[in-house]
Amino acid sequence: MVVSVPQQATTSILRVFFFLCVPFCFAISTVFQAFFVSYLVETNNEKRLDTLDELLDSEVVYGYHQVVNSAQDNLESPEFVTFLEFKRLKEDCSDPRKCVERMITKGDIASIIAPIFATYVASEMGSVDVGNLLPC
Repeated sequence: MVVSVPQQATTSILRVFFFLCVPFCFAISTVFQAFFVSYLVETNNEKRLDTLDELLDSEVVYGYHQVVNSAQDNLESPEFVTFLEFKRLKEDCSDPRKCVERMITKGDIASIIAPIFATYVASEMGSVDVGNLLPC
């Protein structure tokens, strides 16, 4: 049921309230839309893992190669040796192409792979912005 107003509102208080309400609603709508797009639609804005400690504490699987494990004794980096000893989630990554494809599609694995190879596989899969997919 719709009821019309018997006379037009002519008081200045009501007009000021209306003119303040319109810009406020516009600003709130703009802010909501910006947060909605940045957090819900663009999911590539997740925090990247930059250090071995962050990778060690994360739930990301480490894809290891037999070559890296055999060279573990000759490594001069104590941080990497400690990482290899304490990382719980490990998986064999003998096929580096499949590991890169999983890294791009699911994002739940990290491995030591040449950046040029990872970029090649990503571009072959049809990825437009390789820089956002692979933290090389």
